[in-house]
Amino acid sequence: MVSRYPVEKGGKYNYKIVIVSSSGKERKTLECAVTVNDILPQAPTNLKAEISDGKVELTWQYPEWSGSYDDLAMQYYVHRKKAGGEYSKLDHFPIIRDALTAPSYIDRWLENGMEYTYFITAVDPLGRQSAGSAELVVIPKDNQPPSQADGLTANPADGVITLSWNMSLELDVEGYNIYRSEGLREDYIKLNGSLIDLEKPSYYDSSIANGVQYFYTVTAMDISGNESRQSNAITALGEDRTPPDPPMNLTYEINDRVLTLTWSASKAKDLSGYYVYRGMSEDIQPKIIHEPFTDTVYADSGYQAEGMTPGKSFWVSLSAVDKSRNESEKISMIIEIPDDVPPISPQGFYAENVSGRYVNISCSASPSLDVASYGILRNAEEIARVYSAPISYRDSSVTKGNRYIYTCVAIDSAGNRSLPGKADTVFVKDTSPPPSPRNIKAIRTEQGIRLKWERVIDFDLVGYNIYRSNIPSGVYEKLNDNPLPPDKYDFLDNGGEITHYYKVKAVDSSGNESKRSKAVHAG
Repeated sequence: MVSRYPVEKGGKYNYKIVIVSSSGKERKTLECAVTVNDILPQAPTNLKAEISDGKVELTWQYPEWSGSYDDLAMQYYVHRKKAGGEYSKLDHFPIIRDALTAPSYIDRWLENGMEYTYFITAVDPLGRQSAGSAELVVIPKDNQPPSQADGLTANPADGVITLSWNMSLELDVEGYNIYRSEGLREDYIKLNGSLIDLEKPSYYDSSIANGVQYFYTVTAMDISGNESRQSNAITALGEDRTPPDPPMNLTYEINDRVLTLTWSASKAKDLSGYYVYRGMSEDIQPKIIHEPFTDTVYADSGYQAEGMTPGKSFWVSLSAVDKSRNESEKISMIIEIPDDVPPISPQGFYAENVSGRYVNISCSASPSLDVASYGILRNAEEIARVYSAPISYRDSSVTKGNRYIYTCVAIDSAGNRSLPGKADTVFVKDTSPPPSPRNIKAIRTEQGIRLKWERVIDFDLVGYNIYRSNIPSGVYEKLNDNPLPPDKYDFLDNGGEITHYYKVKAVDSSGNESKRSKAVHAG
């Protein structure tokens, strides 16, 4: 380790180095006098590297100390950078200059395939560094072969031997090679052109001759191209276990919830029939025909012949079987049974007029589980579509004075619509009466009693009603069948007498009449 204390150029200093054992006993003492000058330590030379898996061992040369105080280099710095990066000093531990051994440094935990560049500098007791050595570019690589593959087994059939083995668990294994020989003392020849997939440790050797004994071994290959030792050899003899050709062109039809499968026959000469499979997933399909079926058409009526369930989907598969009970590969397809059953109508429907401005609609959910949406109907026409229940909807497009019939339907994921649920009729009106007419006057004329009043201002005014009675507090009879227009402010009662009393009331679009009306007469 280098200690740094202030020094002056041209100054002379005495240094003493004591070598101490692990027990603290002084073993050796070195003393020297040093004059501070501008001479830097020499740069290391002949930088070399020994490359291995994730590791580089660096060595370099440096002159032995000749006794001159101009070359008091005490330790070395190792500088490293990645490709495209900046240099950094590797100073995890000091590298002390040792006259007995050649200087070296081991750089571990490197990334294989990555380019690294190194140079070395020498450092004197004053902490001054030499110029850098020549740069050295290295690329660590994996040169350790993976473990031997194991578990190799062979399954012979007619014209083919299926080989399988345990998948390698080493992280850098990329795949496998399979080798074959016709004798234990014969050379092994690699069979696969490209590397066998790591996750599919199997191989089909279809280049065999029946009746010939073969020997097989397998090796593992890692991503760096290192190949393991060959596995223990196994032997296999080709035999006749060839499955038939599979059927082709599988199609289906659905009528009245009965599934009818149709296919083209297998070309196998020793065909016995076909197996039919059905299940909820492609991986799990129980066999629904346990003895080979000889026809090329099969009708499936579902569980206990009750028909296929509407709206459900499932997988069906078909295979050919020969007379030796060898089964072909399956051909599969997914079947979707049309949903033709409408959902149950929504429950608990209610519609309410709110001040003649809008209608609030509430509705509970349908009990059916496949409901995707709800349609809100007004006078048998859909005005809104909602996608969750219970439903709360506001119809703001109503007009006061109109009567509306509301209901709701449920719509399932297949588009089937339920029957309309409970209907509710709403008459849209407000409950606030318009202002009462003011300054009502009754004037006697030759034609009768003429009434006049001031115009009433209200946003939904539709007109005025005229009432007459024989006494001020009596029962008033309405004289007009329909409200007078809102822009008409007088009325002639041809049968009116001076003894009659009159009231004029304003009417809005909801049929509300003004409350107060002072009785007037022409007396």
